[in-house]
Amino acid sequence: SNWDWDIFGLKQSSEGRELQTLTWHLLHQWRLIDEFQIDIPTLKKWLSFVEASYHKTPYHCSTHAADVLQTVHYMLFTAGVSRILDRFEILAILLTAAVHDMG
Repeated sequence: SNWDWDIFGLKQSSEGRELQTLTWHLLHQWRLIDEFQIDIPTLKKWLSFVEASYHKTPYHCSTHAADVLQTVHYMLFTAGVSRILDRFEILAILLTAAVHDMG
């Protein structure tokens, strides 16, 4: 968890799949995929659908969503917000951050 992270570096290194990549990483880091027995092929298809559903605009795009997702993760982890939430709420807030401007 780092406040000074480079969303554009992630966009470049993930070949434009920054939202999929970050969501996948955070769900693993929080161990939510195993805990909630999320089907991996279904998750991969859903993440691809979510990223593709964002419009290619300068701001409300998948890059912005990934940046918001990282901020939410930072608040959960570093600021200790996760201590007042149950595991399902953590899953819900991460996924909500990923889709918050979708479509």
